[in-house]
Amino acid sequence: MRGAVELAVELLRRAGYEVGQVNLNDIWGTRGAAWQLCARQAWDGYQSWGQLLRDQLQPSTMRALEVGSAVSDETNAKTQHELIRLRHSRRELFDAHGVDVWILPLAPMPPPSVDDMAERTSTLPHPDDDDYELRSGYTPIASFCGLPALTLPVTRDERGAPLCVQFVGPPGGESRLLWWGQALEKAVATSPLPMPARPAKTDEHAVGRPTPDHV
Repeated sequence: MRGAVELAVELLRRAGYEVGQVNLNDIWGTRGAAWQLCARQAWDGYQSWGQLLRDQLQPSTMRALEVGSAVSDETNAKTQHELIRLRHSRRELFDAHGVDVWILPLAPMPPPSVDDMAERTSTLPHPDDDDYELRSGYTPIASFCGLPALTLPVTRDERGAPLCVQFVGPPGGESRLLWWGQALEKAVATSPLPMPARPAKTDEHAVGRPTPDHV
């Protein structure tokens, strides 16, 4: 998945776009909180109407609800407070670096094969699962911060599963996301590149903006 991001960055650079790097440590730190908030809201909804459907819910759904039931009221309150803080400062995250969008991975690893998933494998990873970190995707970050996001395929893995990146934009930046999505689609179509064999490790995350000729 890191390779998919590096591939997207390289394609955009070859197409003449300016792509740089910024440190998003504060944003990455919200990943766990975003998952907890999602799980807790699912659990709260279940308390209201889920009992009527209990016998119809799949084991994987019940497993996801168990995750939410384990999120305490205190943890949930802290998470809500962090959400409010970030949403007040979210535009500054873009303005401080003068960028249009972030280019982020979707998850730490490619999508799993549904044929290999156990019956009680939940779409919401449980903190007690051995593969919790690998199954905790990055897409809830945009939702947690209240930012628009666009997902685009860049290449495929050895199984043929699509490897995608996500563009995340500032509040009200939907048109900007669509502009960048079109730019990446054209770059992928005209300058296909193989996946990097061993992507370089980095703690920084790519962001991009058009050069003056493309504004």
